Amino acid sequence: MLARRDAGFPAKAPVTEAMTPYALSPHMHLRGKDMRYVIVYPDGREQPVLSVPRYDFNWQLFYDLEQPIAIPAGSKIVATGHYDNSLRNKYNPAPEKEVFWSEQSWDEMYEPYIEYTIDSQDLTRRNPKDPQA
Repeated sequence: MLARRDAGFPAKAPVTEAMTPYALSPHMHLRGKDMRYVIVYPDGREQPVLSVPRYDFNWQLFYDLEQPIAIPAGSKIVATGHYDNSLRNKYNPAPEKEVFWSEQSWDEMYEPYIEYTIDSQDLTRRNPKDPQA
């Protein structure tokens, strides 16, 4: 539920197997303000990967990484998005109402998509888990 300006929501995805992301796609609706993706490595080091400081519902893109990033197991991918449910947001369809998740554009979504592969899986084989296939 959104009730104020600059409401922020973090999403944390634990990396349980080494992986390689290739593209990121922040998805929100009309109150979406910004989204940022950061990799947190097992040693605590943080690597910003994508920042969309002025999210626009009409400009939803997949951002291909210039270089794929090898992320070791034990890391986390953290995406944080902010919303503006105030009168200052000219796209806000109903600033006086509480907002809930829904598929309709006048409600909200928070979907920090990541396109990736698991490094231990060979996707060129018909059965990636069977090295003989």
